[in-house]
Amino acid sequence: MRPGAYRFEARVRASGITTDQGAGPDERAGGTTDWKRVEKRFVAPKLTRVAEVQVIRGAVSIDAVRLEELNH
Repeated sequence: MRPGAYRFEARVRASGITTDQGAGPDERAGGTTDWKRVEKRFVAPKLTRVAEVQVIRGAVSIDAVRLEELNH
């Protein structure tokens, strides 16, 4: 991963998420939800090699994942 601005986008569906963090970066997909689109823009600083997506508890289905570099 090169340093710069990125946009992460995916469709997520949650089942039994018990944490208040949910399954979305800004729009929370906690509890049990139907499919919804989530998006997060972020900047990868110098020396970044990997971006990681984590789910803490419950089951989450993730589909149509896209990571777009915005500064090229």
